Amino acid sequence: MSLPIRILVADDSDIVRSAIRSCLGRESSVAIVGEVASYRELVRVLSQCAAQVVLLDMHMPDEGRYAPEFIKALLSHFFVLAMSAWDDRETKALAERYGAIKLLEKCELGTCLTAAIHDCVGSFHPQLH
Repeated sequence: MSLPIRILVADDSDIVRSAIRSCLGRESSVAIVGEVASYRELVRVLSQCAAQVVLLDMHMPDEGRYAPEFIKALLSHFFVLAMSAWDDRETKALAERYGAIKLLEKCELGTCLTAAIHDCVGSFHPQLH
């Protein structure tokens, strides 16, 4: 049995973080190792975090305080899956600026999250599939 994929969840909504915990809690192949509710907390936690994947909400209240290029540089050692309630061109462009591998729609997380995590990590480490 392989070690679980370690996840950091960055979303300002308690409800969304709870739903993600519930969804991923049923999966032995993944483990949530941290949660943050703002970009400020994300910046503080990243250097101490043992995560492999960051689930990153594109629109947290303090998003304007940090340049996407700064956040992208901090996230360069992680697999980044962006999350948003919107699937528009502007949000897709922002996800790209953060270095996200994929943009996930929040309304579909229950059906696609685990597969998206395995796809992004497995594309670099096939033995994790």
